[in-house]
Amino acid sequence: MSAVFFRKNKCVRWMTGVACITFTIGAILYAYFLTGVQTVGLFKTFYFLVSPSTHIQASTYFISLDGGAGYTLRYHERDYVAYSVYFTQTAVENACAAVSATGEETEIVAVSVEKLYFKTRGEKNMAYTVQNAMECLYDYGVLLNAEIARLDNGATQESSKRVLSTLARQFAHAGREYEGNYVEFSNVGKEFAGKIGDIVKDVVLVKDLRLLLCELCVSYMHLAEGFRL
Repeated sequence: MSAVFFRKNKCVRWMTGVACITFTIGAILYAYFLTGVQTVGLFKTFYFLVSPSTHIQASTYFISLDGGAGYTLRYHERDYVAYSVYFTQTAVENACAAVSATGEETEIVAVSVEKLYFKTRGEKNMAYTVQNAMECLYDYGVLLNAEIARLDNGATQESSKRVLSTLARQFAHAGREYEGNYVEFSNVGKEFAGKIGDIVKDVVLVKDLRLLLCELCVSYMHLAEGFRL
């Protein structure tokens, strides 16, 4: 009996030793791998003002009627309906207080994009291009956010359509410029050029622009997902 126990104990020690060695080798290889990874810091955070209601379809409808985006946001395996998205914590907290004052339940979902990681030689060769594209998309979001505020504060339809048409041309230009070296971003540029073009054909509504901004920020997040560890 003792001999059997000894053999089993020896086997367990051997397996434990192998596991430790494997883990150590894996850690060393991963550390070596990380030394060859090129990183670019973005450090952007998007603050979504959302309804935590589980009745997604109803929430989407009523939020949209009330001037909100009504955008369905999935984050950490949970579904929300977004009123809008903001670029600073102060702005979202002010909006949260205003919506909460009407009796609506709200939450703030902050989504951060910290860094891009370029691992292969091909990715490293396009690092500068990707960084410029991401900065470009973020700047377009800032411009769209400013136009939402302007229209919400009484800007005329004519002036708003003029600004949005310019933004649509910028998106279209980005779509063409990055077609050969960053297809994913080129597609985003073409997509949003078309969406803005459709918006300016009719009465420009704040809720439509808020929805578009939510989509833009999620597109930014999706592009960043392509360069994660």
